[in-house]
Amino acid sequence: MKMIKIFKSSKSLQKWFDSIQIPQVVKQIITSLINMLFLLHMVGCFFAIAANVSEAFEYQSWIQEFGLEDQTSD
Repeated sequence: MKMIKIFKSSKSLQKWFDSIQIPQVVKQIITSLINMLFLLHMVGCFFAIAANVSEAFEYQSWIQEFGLEDQTSD
């Protein structure tokens, strides 16, 4: 939650918006897309953490079930 507050109060995005002349609607769309990408990233991190935790308890995770684990090359 702290990261979301920091992200929302970020002045760098506002400075970038002020430096270019685009309509307010486009600014809102860009901001919404950035927020959505950030949220999707956080959900992806949650799924990866959940898979690692389930592996720690010796359960088969969704990563193992679908064969998505990293493979080492010999």
